[in-house]
Amino acid sequence: MLPKSQRLNLSEPTDRFIFRHRAIETKHFAAYSRKSLSNLFKFGTSIPKKNVLKASRRNKIKRIIYSVLESHQILSKKIELLIVTTKDFKTTGENKQFFKEELTGVLNSLFKQNF
Repeated sequence: MLPKSQRLNLSEPTDRFIFRHRAIETKHFAAYSRKSLSNLFKFGTSIPKKNVLKASRRNKIKRIIYSVLESHQILSKKIELLIVTTKDFKTTGENKQFFKEELTGVLNSLFKQNF
């Protein structure tokens, strides 16, 4: 998990503006990013109850997302990143690996651009 200083607080208007920036959408999620205003890596994830009903599954999805971020080594970059899950998926076996690969591909395409 990230320290509180590196988390996006979507209740603050300055952090909420991230929705107006670059978005990449796939079957399972949408990723929004922009250059950081505070010269820190900031990250937020949103997994709506409408898409994933059980809290334990939402937490598992968050753990998967954080593990991909750590392995991708983007924690040193000065950006703000928000990942919103748009569709539920099974968090076991092949599906879990497919989701990790999909998220890694989106992160690669984000950072090929101006970051």
